[in-house]
Amino acid sequence: MQYNGFNSGHNPGNSASTLLLTIFDGISAPVNVRLNPAEANCVYFGRSEGNQLLLKSPLVSGQHGRFVYRDGNWFVEDKAM
Repeated sequence: MQYNGFNSGHNPGNSASTLLLTIFDGISAPVNVRLNPAEANCVYFGRSEGNQLLLKSPLVSGQHGRFVYRDGNWFVEDKAM
């Protein structure tokens, strides 16, 4: 799994708005990813290049979904194609 454009280490930032994810794609070792709306309020994930979170699993579509920060909350939107 690859991730671009946001922190993956211990940098809590604004803990009220920061989201810590543990990604299990079934192929790679689990990875902790920290999403911070100050860095990006919309993060796409899937198998295709161009996603900020690139997942290797054949069960994941090219543009599988996105994490969106809106009105003080994080949401997951399914974009499976």
